[in-house]
Amino acid sequence: QVPIYVNLDDVVVLSCNDNVQVSLNENCIIDPVLDVLLEGGENLDVAAFEYLFYDGQEVISSISDAHVGLSLDFVVEEICSGNSCWGTISIEDKIAPEFDAQNIDVNVFCGSNVNIPLPAVSDNCNSPVVVNLVSSSIQTFACTSQNGLIEQETRVYKATDVSGNESASFEQNIYTRIPIISDIEFPANLDDVQLESLN
Repeated sequence: QVPIYVNLDDVVVLSCNDNVQVSLNENCIIDPVLDVLLEGGENLDVAAFEYLFYDGQEVISSISDAHVGLSLDFVVEEICSGNSCWGTISIEDKIAPEFDAQNIDVNVFCGSNVNIPLPAVSDNCNSPVVVNLVSSSIQTFACTSQNGLIEQETRVYKATDVSGNESASFEQNIYTRIPIISDIEFPANLDDVQLESLN
């Protein structure tokens, strides 16, 4: 008989967190995964472990916004030893949408029929975002103003994602002006300098 020696110091004992509530990050994923799933999961080599999520009998390889509001089972296995543990995790999304603050104000000429689109908004997940007009106020000016400004409408918006996260208030100004001389684009002169002259 040949004796077999086992080094118990190398045995990996896993302990899964249970009933974990975790929020998706700015990229709509869970990161770091092991830190969330395992007790003492910090600084572990992710490549040494395998993990799967289960919605009933359905196997889920990665978490996304499609799983927000669900309670999922999960299993983590240490590949080398085969040791594993189970737990449950509830998926949340607590990051609110954000408006794009670039080029938010709009200039229009009076009498023009311009369809002003809603301000652009982004969310950490790709789920639909609802943009609501919260308030609108209008200030009028005398027609003698030097820049031609006759009206300023200030619109205040808020955006809400499918998880009910509400953005901060977002303000957009719409300036209505009468055309002034600097707004006119004159055609080029047909003087053989700007354009060829007529024969």
